[in-house]
Amino acid sequence: MKQNSSRIFFIAVVFILAACATSAFGQNVPSVGGYRSANVEDKDVKFAADFAVTTKAKELKQKLELQSIAKAERQVVQGTNYRLCIEVYAPPIKEGEDGVTVWATVIVWRAPYGEMKLTKWEESDCNEQ
Repeated sequence: MKQNSSRIFFIAVVFILAACATSAFGQNVPSVGGYRSANVEDKDVKFAADFAVTTKAKELKQKLELQSIAKAERQVVQGTNYRLCIEVYAPPIKEGEDGVTVWATVIVWRAPYGEMKLTKWEESDCNEQ
């Protein structure tokens, strides 16, 4: 009987400790695979933004220039997704025309071994993220 009571007490203590640990550690943790804020000055964020602009410029066969990164988020999923709000300038194609500045939400995926892909480019005011 004493041994049975000890087991029940031990199991109860384990459950209480597990509940406390989950409560204490889980409060500020985003959902698994969720985006987390990243510093816009981070070298990897800047590299992803430059990659997005270069890739889009090749696709459009037009010169594009990265002006700024307003917001950056990072998500780790079999590599890293960078979700960025960027300001991009497209210089005039013909003399006498005006250049155009646009804001875009982009997602760049980077594999653990370095391969990169532009998976999203959407003109946006970047408030929907």
